[in-house]
Amino acid sequence: MSNFTNQKMSAIRIKVVPPGTVVFETIVERNCEGLVTKEPAWGDWSPTKMSKTPDKPIDTGGLVLYTSKDGTKKSIGFSPKSCVGGTLPALGDKVEFNVAQVKRSKELKAVDVRADLSGNSGSLVLPTPVACLPQPSNNVQVVNNNHITVGNSKPAVNGAIHQGYIAALKDGFGFIETHTHDSEVFFHFSNFEGDASSLELGCEVEYTVGSRTSSGGSCASAENVNILQKGTIAPHVTIGEEILSGKVVRPLRSVNPEQAAYCGVITTALTDEEGATYDFGITGLSNKRELLQVGDPVQFQVDSEGRAVNISAVRKKKKSTVDSIKGQFGFLSYELEEGKKLFFHITEVKDGTNLQAGDSVEFVVVTNQRNGKSFACNVSKLPDGCGVPAAARPERLMIRRSVPSGDDGGPKLVVVRQPRGPSEASFSKVARSPRPPGHLPLVPLTAE
Repeated sequence: MSNFTNQKMSAIRIKVVPPGTVVFETIVERNCEGLVTKEPAWGDWSPTKMSKTPDKPIDTGGLVLYTSKDGTKKSIGFSPKSCVGGTLPALGDKVEFNVAQVKRSKELKAVDVRADLSGNSGSLVLPTPVACLPQPSNNVQVVNNNHITVGNSKPAVNGAIHQGYIAALKDGFGFIETHTHDSEVFFHFSNFEGDASSLELGCEVEYTVGSRTSSGGSCASAENVNILQKGTIAPHVTIGEEILSGKVVRPLRSVNPEQAAYCGVITTALTDEEGATYDFGITGLSNKRELLQVGDPVQFQVDSEGRAVNISAVRKKKKSTVDSIKGQFGFLSYELEEGKKLFFHITEVKDGTNLQAGDSVEFVVVTNQRNGKSFACNVSKLPDGCGVPAAARPERLMIRRSVPSGDDGGPKLVVVRQPRGPSEASFSKVARSPRPPGHLPLVPLTAE
């Protein structure tokens, strides 16, 4: 259907059909076997983000060498999304797949690609290029689109099982903080064994490390990611009772991707004097979603390994009322800019309280330095009877009342002169004094 206002096509009478009704490709060969001659890679691909250079798309597809039904050897491409099980096959792996033909372009591609678990890699053995593997170094640093891996404790690319903590969750991918808290490893949601929506910041996981190829080279990537029970990693670490005050001198790299070091640093020196410094990672934050920035005053404790933990920012709390709740976000009757209400995520509400429109809340305002957006965090509902007093009329609206609107199209009144009395004298500003009732003298009429 065409919209005559903007000449755009829009769908109407939308009906949900059973899965499998709409098919864009047809299976032409089944149960084929072949060898991977080019590894697929997720690269910097995201389901909702396009490449920054559309004229140079990132090649994320792989190639399989196989023998077709007519006895000829062919090389056919496949994408990471066509792999079954979430694990991408490596170079030289034997795989089983089906061959599909795209109806629109008549192109052939491999689908339902799954690795052969029998351990037989076939008669063709392809060595892994040395360039695909990270070279040993005392301090490796790979920078690619804000994906950085730094530190001596970077996991080697092998089948060993590593442990760490979820440090960041993005659109379709995330980062894992290593158990030493000094570096991070990229992982794609397809390499998580489970529902990615169950992942939370700071949760403990185990994983293996492989390599991924992107436009800037190759770097480590976590695979076979599984959630661990809380307390599995470093159960021997204890926390001191003393509560210290300090300020942030270096944030986590998730706040400032341009910095080389991953972990953040807190100092107890609140002035220019020297003080003790303590490193911290994602597990050290009391609120894992809080973006600690340089100069933020904080309170914290120190664990037995000398790291800052239970870190909470000391910010001025504000009060307002909930304006509306929309899905996973809420909006407050608090404006930092004209017409823009301050928002908060449901996860920022303390104790999981179910807020409703009109509830009085207490919160702090945080600004993301990367995009300049402000939001409310540490939102807590105020008890009944502690409501927020009615706010005064905003200053911008008071000014609007006293300043002409500037609309030249509307009618205007111009004062020509002030009103005057019958004798052309100005009206007196003094109130009239009451007069007693009088009488008129009777004058007789005389004839002329």
